[in-house]
Amino acid sequence: MKINDAIDIMIRLNKPVFSIYDIAKIIGKSTAYTSLILSKNNRVERIEKGKYAVKDTDIYRIASNIVFPSYISLQAGLQFYGLIDQNILKFSVVSLKRHRQITIREKFRIEFLSISKNRFFGYVNKDGVYIASIEKLFLDCLYFDQPDFETLIESLRVAIDEKLLDLDMLKIYALKMKSPVIINKLGFILEKNEANMDSLLKYRYKNYVKINGFGRTGKDEKWRVIYDR
Repeated sequence: MKINDAIDIMIRLNKPVFSIYDIAKIIGKSTAYTSLILSKNNRVERIEKGKYAVKDTDIYRIASNIVFPSYISLQAGLQFYGLIDQNILKFSVVSLKRHRQITIREKFRIEFLSISKNRFFGYVNKDGVYIASIEKLFLDCLYFDQPDFETLIESLRVAIDEKLLDLDMLKIYALKMKSPVIINKLGFILEKNEANMDSLLKYRYKNYVKINGFGRTGKDEKWRVIYDR
C-alpha cells in the first residue's frame, strides 16, 4: 500500500494525528522507512518525534490528540467557548502523563499539565477536539491558577449570562475535585457574579486563600479569600 493511501485511511478513521507506527502497520514497512517517507510527504506535518498530523488540521484537534488521554483547558478552553476574545498562541493540555512542551507551525505553543487520576474528568469530544466541559474548565482554571482572576470572573459572567454554565453540575464537579482551596476560590468568584454558593460553605478551606490578578486588594471573610492586584 502507498503512503498516501495510508494517510487517506487515517482521515477516514477521523484520526488526523498519528504516529509512524500507525502508518508502518498499514503499509507493512519498517518504522525507519515510514519515518523517511513521511518526512518527505507534503500532505502531513511533523508534530514531534514519531508523530505527524494531516496538514491544515485545526490546532485544537492537534493539541488534544498528541497525548492520550488528554483534553484542552484554561485560556484556550475559554477562547474555544467564546468566553474571551483573545488571540491564543498557547494551548494548555491536561493529561495524566508528563510531556514536554512543544511548538508547532513556528508560533503555537502546546504545554502539558499533569493532574491526578481522580481529578481527570469532565471533558467532552467536540468534532474531534477533546476539551473540558465549561464546568470543568473553570475548576481547572482555579486549580492551575490560570488565567488571572479578573479575566476569569469576566469569563464566568459571560457564561452565566449566556446560560452556558450548569451551576448544579459545577457544584458536583467542585466537590469531586476534593480541594477545599478550590471551594474558597469558586464561592468567591461566583458570588462576584451574583450566584449563590452557600451550599458549599461547609466544604471551604479553614484558612485564608490568596489569589492574585484580581485588579484590586482586599479580603472576603465569608469565603476566606485574600485578593491582590
